[in-house]
Amino acid sequence: MNTLKASKWITGSQATNICDGSDYAEYIGYPLNLFITIHWALSGRSGNYRQQRKDVQELLRKWFSARQFDFVCVWTTEAGEDGKDVHLHMVAHLPDEIEESELRAYLYSILNSDAPNVLDVQSIEPGTLHRVIRYILKGVHPSLYETFIIPKMHRRRQGKVYGLRCGTSRSIGPSARQKAISKNKTTNKCCKILPKSKPLKPLPHLCPTGEGASWRNSVSPPEDRSFAQDIPHNKLVAA
Repeated sequence: MNTLKASKWITGSQATNICDGSDYAEYIGYPLNLFITIHWALSGRSGNYRQQRKDVQELLRKWFSARQFDFVCVWTTEAGEDGKDVHLHMVAHLPDEIEESELRAYLYSILNSDAPNVLDVQSIEPGTLHRVIRYILKGVHPSLYETFIIPKMHRRRQGKVYGLRCGTSRSIGPSARQKAISKNKTTNKCCKILPKSKPLKPLPHLCPTGEGASWRNSVSPPEDRSFAQDIPHNKLVAA
């Protein structure tokens, strides 16, 4: 019997974390530019999908670290409505110094499978990240479809997922983002934590504007670049 807690959807707070992590990755100079999907049923690895996901991400962390880079990603686990076809979506940063084919070959090797559909790796075209994020967030609670602007073609119920359903790498997670804000000690101003060698426009979601602060209710980005509508952060919680 599986004793892990099961979930049927991604909550509003979890989806917000994915969106903010994606923004923060770009802010620190690690824009998410690679879309990876792994189908666990076709993997040659042992263990349940939760353990496989943790193991693969740890191996990727070490692989990137050996090349002097951080492994930066957001991720979601999905399952069909019948609970089958459990697969992992990762939206990650691939440095210019690493060839996509090199990473793909490594992924095949650690998945211990040559099944053609076990792995899919796609580059993300500039300016289209928001579409990919909306796609991996299609497992949000139905009441949040409009909030996170999920295309109607992707709106469908999913099956139960045991254990953590989605998350980010530590480097762009809530603790890292809060640490950046605290270190800068700003109030109602955008943080500027980047080295001068990486001048990027400060992202509004880093503005600590008080209780329920969020870039969604501070500075509204253009519609085609926004991940969610302008509503208070504390309203982004599924029933």
